[in-house]
Amino acid sequence: MGYRTIDIRTWVKGLLVDCPLGTPLESCPANKIRSLPLHDIVRLANSLSEKKLSAIVAIHEKCVRQREQGGGN
Repeated sequence: MGYRTIDIRTWVKGLLVDCPLGTPLESCPANKIRSLPLHDIVRLANSLSEKKLSAIVAIHEKCVRQREQGGGN
């Protein structure tokens, strides 16, 4: 099932605001972004290409899978 760009963009905004597993790993590339004001996070997410949005989702999907299986990333 494919996602529309607007759905991916909404998902990425959530990922950039908070870790879906509660506590992000120190290595999470979103950590620096999460310290920004919300309006800056939204502006950043709105400016990303579909390719970059998909890459952010892929990184987080991989992390969630690894952490759920007991491994880090």
